[in-house]
Amino acid sequence: MNNHISSELIAVFLGLVSAALAIIALIQRHRFNEFQKKVFIEQGTFKKPTLDLSFFGRNDMSTYIIAVPLEKNAIWEVSLPIKIANIGEKTAENIEVFYRINKELCYCGAAELRIEAGFKNTKLVHFHENGPFISIITSISDLHPGQSFVFPHPFSIRSDTIFPHDVKATTKDGVNVIAKTWISLGYPFDCVISQKDYKPVGKRLTLQIIDTGKETIENFLNRYNKALSKSHKEPISKMNFIQRIRNFFQGEHSTYIVGLIVVDPSKKTEQVIKAGRKKTIIYRTTQNALTLYPGIKLSDGYIFPALSQRKKG
Repeated sequence: MNNHISSELIAVFLGLVSAALAIIALIQRHRFNEFQKKVFIEQGTFKKPTLDLSFFGRNDMSTYIIAVPLEKNAIWEVSLPIKIANIGEKTAENIEVFYRINKELCYCGAAELRIEAGFKNTKLVHFHENGPFISIITSISDLHPGQSFVFPHPFSIRSDTIFPHDVKATTKDGVNVIAKTWISLGYPFDCVISQKDYKPVGKRLTLQIIDTGKETIENFLNRYNKALSKSHKEPISKMNFIQRIRNFFQGEHSTYIVGLIVVDPSKKTEQVIKAGRKKTIIYRTTQNALTLYPGIKLSDGYIFPALSQRKKG
């Protein structure tokens, strides 16, 4: 009987000792990990470069609407600032910038697409045309922590992408009718930055153009919002398939941030290009001719709060 009790006590004692040793081992392991982590931090093992990509000083927008007064036989060369910054704690090495642009936005060709950032090791390493797109790869010098550069990327603008459109149709009774609608298109622009030993980062922008040559921006947006609001409030039974799908996924309160870039035509330079009898005018602008108005895109139109205060200020 006593031997049995003694065996149980010994087993309990050994169990407690094992548990205590396990706890001590965990504590020692935790202390070792913390010490190792501290050594790695002091040696810079955990430090890494972090590249940030922004357009016109913003990295929270993916859609930009450019408002410019269009003219026949004239092309606007609007330069939008693209910024690459190293916000990490380590130098980013062997940086390459890849971007793809629609040919419609590149009237002056590859010569206008070279990055001039003031870096000695900046150079164009690849240029390729594929269908309606142009792809460019540019090599950039190393970027140290806290260092950044901005390069103006030129976009050629000659036609609008948001405009009213009349659709002519004939009813079953032979009556000709005109349905008024709006066309809203956009050009994609892709930009990807790669670096040595780390994953690339990139963004896709959508560029849209509105013509302010015949009316003010405010009047244009009012007409567009009114038409869109009317279409959005249309009964489900009268919506076509595309409208129903859009309404289902966007919902009543779907929003996203957009940027309205207003071009000041008084701050342009003019160049005339002649090809035979044809004459083309190139209007060039710099960043000081552009004003960015942040706004939101709702299901029934655009809202740019600062735009309404433009004349008042």
